[in-house]
Amino acid sequence: MIDSANENRQGDICRAERDFEQALLHYRRAAAESDPTALNNLGEMYRQGLGVEHDYRIAAACFLSAAEQGYAPAQRNIGNIFKYGRSVPQDLDLAQEWNILGETSDSSVPLLMRALNRALEFIDLSTVKEALEKVPEDIPEPEIIEKAAEPEIEILLPEPLRTAGYVVGSDGRSAKVRRRILTKLPIADVIAMLEKAISDHAQDHAAQADLLSDLEFIKGSSAR
Repeated sequence: MIDSANENRQGDICRAERDFEQALLHYRRAAAESDPTALNNLGEMYRQGLGVEHDYRIAAACFLSAAEQGYAPAQRNIGNIFKYGRSVPQDLDLAQEWNILGETSDSSVPLLMRALNRALEFIDLSTVKEALEKVPEDIPEPEIIEKAAEPEIEILLPEPLRTAGYVVGSDGRSAKVRRRILTKLPIADVIAMLEKAISDHAQDHAAQADLLSDLEFIKGSSAR
């Protein structure tokens, strides 16, 4: 089990000592677990060209992946990416939106979703894989098993959830973003809609996992 907080601390120590290779190793370990602090740190390494080739495109993807989870430093970094047009078109309005999110402790879900969706027009989150291209030590490479491609299953959620920006499955939002969206809606309605969605998408394992975990979260919140 990766201790993300410790990996980030070790990465910071190595970066301060200018041992960028080891810093990258520690940040990659934690970033592989989708840790927002590590993703932001890894983005900084690519932005500044520390131990890797300077690459704003990869940096932007790392920042955005962390910003989607509500990590304020990454939200401000994305603001600067759009402010100065680093690997993306310069967009001062979008930069301002991300800076507002980065300065607000309880970010507006509609503002976050609007800024995220606009940013995704120019930043491909799958690019984060390039930042994780070196497998960290002590993490075995996954066994590659060839299997027939499964048909794509279209995920149709109830209209109120879709309108609010709630997305699940392999192309869905992070759990933190999904649950922030759900808590803005009436709990009884959310429970009913999630139960229906679970019934409708029994064959999509990724969607099922997200829906079931969110339903458990909402029921737990309502019981408090």
